[in-house]
Amino acid sequence: MSAEESDTLQWKAEGTAFSTRFDDVYASRADGWGESREIFWKGNRLDTRSGAPGFAIGELGFGTGQNLLVTLAERRALPAPKRSHTLTYFSVERYPICKKDLLKHWEGHPEAEPLLNAYQHLVQGWNLLHFEEARVKVLLYIGDVLSFLEELPTPIDAWYLDGFAPQKNPEMWSDAVFKGLSSASKVGTTFSTYTAAGFVRRGLESWGFEVEKIKGFGTKRERIQGHCFSPRTSTRLSSWSENLARPLQHGERVAILGAGIAGASIANALARRGIDVTVIDRHSEIASAASANPVAVLAPLITSKPDAFSRLTFAGFGYTLRAIDSLKKRGLLDWSPN
Repeated sequence: MSAEESDTLQWKAEGTAFSTRFDDVYASRADGWGESREIFWKGNRLDTRSGAPGFAIGELGFGTGQNLLVTLAERRALPAPKRSHTLTYFSVERYPICKKDLLKHWEGHPEAEPLLNAYQHLVQGWNLLHFEEARVKVLLYIGDVLSFLEELPTPIDAWYLDGFAPQKNPEMWSDAVFKGLSSASKVGTTFSTYTAAGFVRRGLESWGFEVEKIKGFGTKRERIQGHCFSPRTSTRLSSWSENLARPLQHGERVAILGAGIAGASIANALARRGIDVTVIDRHSEIASAASANPVAVLAPLITSKPDAFSRLTFAGFGYTLRAIDSLKKRGLLDWSPN
């Protein structure tokens, strides 16, 4: 994410972001925000569903982050009880837009500020971003869509299918992708998309989705949406779900033993999610033992070839830098990497 400009993004005369790689625009020239709201938020009936405990949205094609911003805005408009549980938003982008181009795209749109603040220090693989005081957890995967679907840790409740047009980006709409969508779904998982291409409809139907063709947004004649009635749920996801401990709920109480960096970080993460936290330590000050080291080094593990551990440390490195930037902006930390 250090490139000065996105490698295949150009700007049309009217200011529209355009991908030369896929010969397609990143968002509708007419009412992109309204299109996203109508197709993805309303198409998946999220005003009545997204407040459920453990609810997860999956998105194919992060792009400019418009669907995420619409989701955040619509969620803020929900009654408080529907916003008490954490929403998890999984998204994949193989060719991420650089920060400079994202700033240009959202110039003059204050609603994009949370995304612009969080969109930095991204690495290949998983990146964890927090929004709405951590009530919305975004896991952005930089990489291949099939790897993203294979590595999802939990079944998805609603899919945003928003890759570039199917005829221009066939890899995002392949049979292998439809199979992956089914494997990461459960009975009742919904999907919605702007396209009505016949091979997309047939592909989804062949992997256990019921597909409905409806009127398209704006001047587009038709589009499709639907739900999964016969998921090919993978053993990996089934086992993960069965063995998962019950998620903590808003207002519950937790005791943490140890006020070092790990204990304080866990306490902060839980408190931001509305969990009542008590931290117990034998010292009178936090970080009084090994965590008090004044010259600790913050660095990822560098290996000749990426492996699971090096990917984990790079993801953690990026997350820590984003957390430090957030604390500095709030006046809670005086720290410099130099």
